[in-house]
Amino acid sequence: MFNKIIDPKKDGSTGYTNAGSCESLVNYLCKEDDEKQLDKEWFFNHGNDKVFTDVARKEIDDNAVQIAKGEARFYSLVIAPTAKEMEHLHNDKTELKKYVRDVMDIYAQNFNHKNGTSKNLTGNDLVYVAKLEDYRYYKGTDEEVVSGQAKQGDKVPGNNIHVHIIVSRRDKSLRHKLSPLVNDKKLFSREDYKVRCCTHFDKKYKYQGSGEHFDKYLARRDGTPDDIVAYTRKGYEQRQDAYAQKKVAGDERTEYMGGGGIYVPQVNIDSDINKFLSAISDNTQEEGQMQDQLQQLDAIRKKKRENRNRPRL
Repeated sequence: MFNKIIDPKKDGSTGYTNAGSCESLVNYLCKEDDEKQLDKEWFFNHGNDKVFTDVARKEIDDNAVQIAKGEARFYSLVIAPTAKEMEHLHNDKTELKKYVRDVMDIYAQNFNHKNGTSKNLTGNDLVYVAKLEDYRYYKGTDEEVVSGQAKQGDKVPGNNIHVHIIVSRRDKSLRHKLSPLVNDKKLFSREDYKVRCCTHFDKKYKYQGSGEHFDKYLARRDGTPDDIVAYTRKGYEQRQDAYAQKKVAGDERTEYMGGGGIYVPQVNIDSDINKFLSAISDNTQEEGQMQDQLQQLDAIRKKKRENRNRPRL
C-alpha cells in the first residue's frame, strides 16, 4: 500500500502548488471525466459519496481562513494499493473508498499539540475531498518512453487504481492548523502515519504485507548490515513458503522437489545480501565525500569571514 504526502517543494509539479487556490489541482483530477462520461468518478469526502467539482474546490478554498499569503492552504495525499491488494478487495472501489475514509481518520489522529499530546481529531473534523482514478500515464523520464517502447502520456498497463486527496490545512472548527509536512515528529510523524495505514489495511481486510515496501525502505535506511541481512533472509523464507503452497511453472530458476510435485525457485540469498551490503558501502562512501565537501565549504567560509574581519593597514 503506497501512502504519500505530496511535498510541492520536492515533487516539482505546479499542479500541486498549495499556497493559493486548489482550482488547478481539482481540474487536473478531472482528466479522466471526458473519457468515462456517465461512468466518471465523483469527488467524495468523509460523509458524502458525490461532491460536485465546483463544490469540491469551494470547500477547500473557503476553509483557508487566517492563513498568511504564501503559506500552505491545503495538502495533497495519494493512496495507491497494489494490484494484489485490489485483487484482495475483489477490485471493489466502494471498499477502497471506505479504506480512504479510515486513512483520513488515522491522518487526523496523528496530529499532536506542541507538548506531544493528541489533538483528538477524527476524519469528521477535517475538510477534504478525494477522487479515485483508474489510470496512470507514462512520463517522459520513464524507461519505457526513453527506450521507445511507449510514448509520454500513454496509459500504463495493469491495475493502476489510486486515490488523490486534497485536505485543507485548517480543520472544520478553524481552531487548528494541520501541517503534515512539519519537521517535528512530535507534532506529526509521517512514518507513523504510513505504518498505521498499512497495519490498518492488514488488520481490517485480513491481509498480510501491505507495508512490505515501507518496511524495506526503513530497513535499508535505518538498519545495520545485520538488520538488512536478517530482513533479506526473512523475505526469502516468506517467498519460499508462498511458492511451496502452489506450483510455479515456466520459471527458469526452478528445481523439481520430488514427491509433492512442487516447483520452488532457486535463489542465491548470499549473492543478493552481498549486493545490499555493497550498496550500503557505496552510500557510505558518497556520504563521506559529501561530508568532506561540506567541511571544505565551511573552511572557505571561515577564511572569508576572517579576511573580512582582519583590520586593513
